[in-house]
Amino acid sequence: MIKFLISRPIAVLMTALGVIILGFYASTFIPVSLMPDIDVPEITVQVSDENMSARELENSVVK
Repeated sequence: MIKFLISRPIAVLMTALGVIILGFYASTFIPVSLMPDIDVPEITVQVSDENMSARELENSVVK
């Protein structure tokens, strides 16, 4: 086997090149997603006060 690989370097090179090219071609058909389809957790805060406007309430909660 090794004797064949040493005596035919062009055939080995072409075979390796063919495998690489087919690998790149096949990789275009593989669906790859950067973000998987998962539910993103959400946190909701609800604050109310009768005597404050929305802007005042926001400022007091953020502080």
